[in-house]
Formats: sequence, structure tokens, C-alpha cells
Amino acid sequence: MEKKNGVKASSSNFGKMGWFLIIYMALTFFLTGMGGSVLNITSGMFEGMYGWNPAFVISLSSIGGWVGTAVIFIMGLIMNKGKVNIRLTILICGIAVGISYMIQGNTGSLAIFSIAYILFYALYTLWAQLANQALINNWFPRKKGIAIGWATMGFPLAPSLGLVLFANSIGKIGLNYTYIVLGAATLIVGVIGAMAFKEFPEKHGLFPDNDRSMTREMANKELEEGKMLVANSPWTLKRLLATKEVWMVFIPAGFVGFFGAGSISQVVPRLLSAGYTPDAATGMIAACALFAVPGSFLIGFIDSKLGTKKAFVLTIILSAIGSILYALCTPVTIWPALIIIGIALGGSSNFAMSFTTSYFGRYHFQKAFGVTLT
Repeated sequence: MEKKNGVKASSSNFGKMGWFLIIYMALTFFLTGMGGSVLNITSGMFEGMYGWNPAFVISLSSIGGWVGTAVIFIMGLIMNKGKVNIRLTILICGIAVGISYMIQGNTGSLAIFSIAYILFYALYTLWAQLANQALINNWFPRKKGIAIGWATMGFPLAPSLGLVLFANSIGKIGLNYTYIVLGAATLIVGVIGAMAFKEFPEKHGLFPDNDRSMTREMANKELEEGKMLVANSPWTLKRLLATKEVWMVFIPAGFVGFFGAGSISQVVPRLLSAGYTPDAATGMIAACALFAVPGSFLIGFIDSKLGTKKAFVLTIILSAIGSILYALCTPVTIWPALIIIGIALGGSSNFAMSFTTSYFGRYHFQKAFGVTLT
């Protein structure tokens, strides 16, 4: 798996524009990941300010997750028809998510807050997971593992570094303005992403995987042939759902995704039930998230070096070991559990895209990804 048509799949030589794309994606994961993480701080503040039930506020993440799944499925159907403009999707979602943040921090109505939050959750999934990862597929079809490994490092920084920055900002400029700053930063990143990156590197005069062994004529010819493949693609929705490879992507990727979401949501309650103070529990979940940062790169590197299947198996093994140690929740096991879970979490959001590219290739990816991601 190391060499693919002369390209070293585990190499981080993405080129200047490629690194710009990855940094943009990391910022997207970081800023959108803040939305759910900050509820650990703001739910209590909203109770004091407006009398809102903190449990209900936190539950909006679950509701938003289901709405986001439905949105991804609908967009997947449209994507399968070849009618999704990735840049326009990024622009609309980036602006909408930014405005949603501003509304969340500046309304005294629980109904308006709930609508804004659910809208944020649905559109951030569409932006960060569907549109951005489609760009990774188009730009780095052979380096997709290491590329997504770098990009998703931004996500676990949200519940660690992001919470610290958010809390410090509240202390300096207040909750309302902090949400405005977060919204403005998110909006700006969305606009930059839509304006700066075309759907294929060839449109910038660059090469997929930054493969300098290609000539511009070779790259353009390959792209045109790929577009013809898409135009005549046999991968209809009916055929995808009847294909075992789709379920081989959907089930494993969904498993690790649910593990990631479930682990993070249960860390604090489990620690509190074991006798840890709220401050200690919050610090420990931040530490777990920090371990996910190198974990994201490690799983991505193994994906590129040894293959997606082996990276997935390793993630499953780490998840199982971490879960057993975590269930014991003793002073001896808790920190090894948090480290192992953190590493596994780092790669948990990578596999839907990576499996889809591996099975369907660069050009049929857009036909399948909306289905496999759902």
C-alpha cells in the first residue's frame, strides 16, 4: 500500500495549496466541533440567565444528530445524481453555521435557540463531513488516509483547546460577544473554503496527490476521462444499496462513529459516578481529546502505509481495550483508558471517506459517499 502508481501514499508532501486545503479543513473541524463542546459550559449559564433546563439543552445534540443524518441522506441522493456543487455547499453551510452561532448566543428564546442549534448541527455535518471530505477525495485519492488524518486533528482540539479559549473569552468579553466571535470566525472560514478551492486540483493547474511525475496534459486528460466515467456511472442508488461493499463501508464506519460519539458523551457522567469532581472530570475529558490529536495522524498514517482495513482493525482493537479499562474506572486503569480511547477517537471519523475512496475510486466516490456516510 506504500507506493501507488509512483506516489508514496504515506507522504505528507501535499504542496502549498494542498496544505492550505488541509489547514482550512482542520479549522472547519475545530470551529464546528466547538458547537457541541461548549454546551458543557453554556448549558449551566443559560439556566442561570434564562431558566432553561440544562439537560434539554444538551439533548439538542442528539436531536441535531438525527436531523443531520436525514440531511446527509437527502444530499446523498442529490449527490448520486451529480447535482451537488461542493463549493456552493461549503459557502451556504459556512455562512449558515456562522449565523447560527451568533443567534445561539444572543437569544433569550429557547425555541429560537433550539432551531438555531439543530440547524447548526445538520449543516455542520453536511459541510465538514460531506463537502470537505469530498474535496479530500478529489485532491488526494491515493494519499487520502494521511490527508484526512492531518485534517481531522482539528476536531478533538475543540473539546480541549477550544473549551479553554471559549471560557477565557467569556471572562473577557462575555457570552454574547464570544458567540459572535465564534460565528464570525466560522463564517469567514466557510467563505475562504468556498472561494479558495476548486473541486479538483487540476482546475488550479496542480496535480492529484501533488504527483509531480505527471504532466499537465496527462492530469487534464485523466480528469476528463474521469468525468466521462461519472457521467456514465452505473452506480445508481438502487445498485449501491444492493452492493455488499456499500454495507461493508456503512456498518464498520458507523460502528466506530457511534463509538466515538458515545465515548465522549459518557466520559463525564462515568467519572462523576466514580467519585471524581466535575472539574477533574472536565479536565480528564479534555486530556482524552488531546490524545485524539496525535491519534488522528497515527490512524491516518497507518491507513496510508498499511491500508484502510488494517487501520480500521487497529482502531477496533484499541476501542475494545480502552472500553474495558474505562468500564473498570479505577485509579490504575482510568488514564490508560483515556489515552487509548483518545487515540481510537482520533481515527473514528476517517473511515467512511477512506473506505469509500478505496472501494469506489476517485470518480465514482461522489456517487457512493452520500450513501455510505449516512
